This record gives sequence, structure tokens and C-alpha cells, in this order.
Amino acid sequence: MVSWAISKAIEYSEFVGCRLVMLNPERDVIGFYEKQGFTYVHHDDDEFDSMFFDIKQS
Repeated sequence: MVSWAISKAIEYSEFVGCRLVMLNPERDVIGFYEKQGFTYVHHDDDEFDSMFFDIKQS
């Protein structure tokens, strides 16, 4: 499912301004998304964290 979403983002980026795939993961799956190539972003407010996949770097 992750690879499908990224492939669609890459496909659509040829026609629209799409650069990143963003998500707000539960903490117990952060490692899974890191293995998929996502970059982890910790927020100081500690309410939620974000991750992104830069489709231009793939």
C-alpha cells in the first residue's frame, strides 16, 4: 500500500505540484515507515510527529 501511494504521488507530480508524501504515524510504526524511506520529524509540542517521503529524491 505504501509503495502504491508513493508511485501515484510520483505519477501525479508530473501534472500537479506534488513534492512530498506526508503522514502522522502512531509511534509504534515509525520504524516501519523509516524502512520505507520516510524521514521522521519530531515536534517539540510532543502532541504528534510527522514523517515525509520526498518523491523528487526517490
